Amino acid sequence: MAELMNAAKDDSRSISHYMQVLGPGILGAAAAIGGSHLVASTQAGAIYGWQLVGLILLVNLLKYPFFQIGARYTMAAEETLIQGYDRIGRGYLYLFTALNIVASVISTAGVAMLCGSILGLFIGDSLTVTQLSMIVLVGALVFLITGHYKTLDKVAKWVIVGLAVATIAAVCIALNKGGVAPPDFISPSPWDMASVGFLVALMGWMPAPIELSTWNSVWLRQKKSLNQRLDYKDALVDFNVGYITSTLLALAFVALGALVLHGSGTSLATSGIAFAHQLVNVYASVIGEWSRWLIALIAFLCMFSTTVTVLDGYSRALSECFVQFKQAQGSGPTGTGSRYTYPLMIAMGIISAFIIMFFKGALLAMLELAMISAFISALVFSWLNYRLMTLPQVPQQYRLGRGMRVLSWAGILFFAGFNLLFAYWYVFIK
Repeated sequence: MAELMNAAKDDSRSISHYMQVLGPGILGAAAAIGGSHLVASTQAGAIYGWQLVGLILLVNLLKYPFFQIGARYTMAAEETLIQGYDRIGRGYLYLFTALNIVASVISTAGVAMLCGSILGLFIGDSLTVTQLSMIVLVGALVFLITGHYKTLDKVAKWVIVGLAVATIAAVCIALNKGGVAPPDFISPSPWDMASVGFLVALMGWMPAPIELSTWNSVWLRQKKSLNQRLDYKDALVDFNVGYITSTLLALAFVALGALVLHGSGTSLATSGIAFAHQLVNVYASVIGEWSRWLIALIAFLCMFSTTVTVLDGYSRALSECFVQFKQAQGSGPTGTGSRYTYPLMIAMGIISAFIIMFFKGALLAMLELAMISAFISALVFSWLNYRLMTLPQVPQQYRLGRGMRVLSWAGILFFAGFNLLFAYWYVFIK
């Protein structure tokens, strides 16, 4: 965080300067504030009240170094994380590509289904969740193919601002009213083996899968090609703003679940449109009925921006991989690596559509699968990112300090331990 404080002291950098350089970090926040926040954080508060706030803060802290490396390595080594993985070993790049091919279609299907469910609030019951999700996927593809990175960069900032204002206002009003749980209500404990599956799902997308750090890396290089003034300090400020925003909003959604749903006797729906109705009802019951359609619109724009950024991020990262495969192992950048981006976007959209048709309205089951797979792979991506910062391509002044190294190893050991616990739970208890 020192980079953020130092930047604030630099009088030569105005607010307008930072508004111009902000981008990849905000896109990362837009991608994060989807299933993990609207679904998992709200569930955490609704089921367990305030008990998981500490765990959410811990996971965000432990993942911080590995996400920050996306910006740090890209600006220091002047290449993306993907090219760095190839320097470590071509086998790691194959592994990264394989995991991302699977994760890309599962994640895209999950966020598109949630976005389609919210769209159903406006359209009504005339279309199924599957049909609504198809509309979202087609709309996202058209937006990306016609608008390209510049449009995505501009729109994401305002969507995040709108959602942040609405969510913080709702939390403040809910805090003023107090929780709905009766005084004698006993909250269930999340600290038993039966809850391991939920905890792993919550942590998998909190605030996002670690592979999202490669998106930040690719977007940062794209941003730098459009704004030559972008430097190392700017990149870290941009990242910190996006990361802190997504962390605070995660806590805000936990608060809404704890204040409005916890102890109310209302269980969260598993079908898409029913869950979307519940989500909007939470806001409307706190802010007022007048806000229902405004909140629904903000939630839709939030999930649409998440769908767009997920499609864009995965396709750009995979395109980088395929371009890198055609070069000698460990070779540096030879271009933008975007040769296969749009064909991959379309392929991801088509495969995701088939996945949605298979899962139909089982929104929460779809998202849970994506979150758990993200946590399992977190151990691999955290180690890879840490290893990158020891490569000779990273000048000494940009390498991780002692505090960040200790935090990184704490995160790696935490992911390893919880993966073992999850394996035991899945085999013997589930």
